[in-house]
Amino acid sequence: AYRGILPSATLNMYEANWFIFQRIFQPDQHVIDDDILTMSWGTNADDPVTLLWQRSIDALVVRNQCLVVSGSGNGSSQETGIAKPSAGFNIISVGAAQGLGPIPDYLRYVGPPSPNQSSMGPTDDGRTKPDIIAPGLVLGPSASDAESYAEPRASVSCTSFAAPQVAGIAGLLLDAARYQGWLDAEDPRVMKALLLNGADKLTGWHKGQVGQA
Repeated sequence: AYRGILPSATLNMYEANWFIFQRIFQPDQHVIDDDILTMSWGTNADDPVTLLWQRSIDALVVRNQCLVVSGSGNGSSQETGIAKPSAGFNIISVGAAQGLGPIPDYLRYVGPPSPNQSSMGPTDDGRTKPDIIAPGLVLGPSASDAESYAEPRASVSCTSFAAPQVAGIAGLLLDAARYQGWLDAEDPRVMKALLLNGADKLTGWHKGQVGQA
């Protein structure tokens, strides 16, 4: 049984361009009431329209108290920068950790991201990104064995698959906060702080200060 991280959550799916023009660019006409948005798409474009929706998604976090999680990009080298909207100030940027060991230990033992599979910062204005990493392996269930994985897909690692895992964990934290009546914990800034401070610090983590552990 593959139930996922939040099997009882309500899921809304949006096409990226439709979401930008119908929800981001028209906030007064269409209220976004999602608790968490996870975005497995992005671009390195810097045209005026792209910069506008980048800032608008950033503003959405504050205006609608909606946590936004986004993949940092699937890089190709150490020079590949953080994709938009993941580069935003209020967005939780997620990189793809490297899986270590045989299947299914890829999800249990992870290492720092590979620049070939996960875009790295800093951002153009010098901020540290990604904010957090998670396993990004495409692990699908086997069609013939309920207890096995489809191994040929296991070698593909993408931030598009890492971001939803962080969003799922955020959903568990949000559910716990509401159950306990901790209303302040629903603030996206508090949720981001809980996620980042609760994560394991892997070897090489330096909080943006290269050369300092």
